[in-house]
Amino acid sequence: MLNLVDPDDSSLLHSQPISSIRVWGVGRDHDRDFAYVARDKNTRVLKCHVFRCDTPAAAIATSLHEICSKIMAERKSAKAAAGSSTQNGSDVPLQEFPMPKTELVQKFHVFYLGMTSVTRPIGMDIINGAIDNLISSTGKEDWTPVILSIADTTVAVIKEKEEEALVECRVRFLSFMGVGRDVHTFAFIMDTGNQHFQCHVFWCDPNAGCVSEAVQAACVVSYGGRRSYDCCRPGASMTKNHLGYLNC
Repeated sequence: MLNLVDPDDSSLLHSQPISSIRVWGVGRDHDRDFAYVARDKNTRVLKCHVFRCDTPAAAIATSLHEICSKIMAERKSAKAAAGSSTQNGSDVPLQEFPMPKTELVQKFHVFYLGMTSVTRPIGMDIINGAIDNLISSTGKEDWTPVILSIADTTVAVIKEKEEEALVECRVRFLSFMGVGRDVHTFAFIMDTGNQHFQCHVFWCDPNAGCVSEAVQAACVVSYGGRRSYDCCRPGASMTKNHLGYLNC
């Protein structure tokens, strides 16, 4: 049971059977938004319940995922024990429960050189210029060791020791990416709105190929194949055609 409790007097505001929840997720534009859709027990109408959390909502989604996975395992065991026939009066409902879906997350240990504003959202000349700018203006001792966490919807730059999120970018706002002239360097450009663009630069060992492929895969999932990113090789150039696809 999912219970909504008043934090002031601990009174029960709402109670939701887990089995009635059809789908849930974390907000696309704000990582502290959480919502789930469930069928109302009285009206049988599907309703969406939305919350703004004090902490990142991924923890709630993960907990709900774990509970649902446990329910699935218990029901499969009960179904196997019952055989092909359903036992009348059983306390354990044997109907199928929706399997929770999780994002594929890939993590890479890299160095974060920093971010610089750029004038355009696409172009290898923009990528290489940003990389050259940050490499020339910083020393290796200034680079921050980070974990680059790449999911289907989000690219996060997390400080290794403190596990602090330095940058969190939605994949749908990623406008361009590429491996620099040096195969260790990788950068992507984010559209932050109002014609402002930021280029984030990384140093990868032994090279940036795997990182580039992971971001490319996330873009394919996010855009449903509507965009094609092929910047795994150093110095790859990309142009935008009249359909809005990106092709090398």
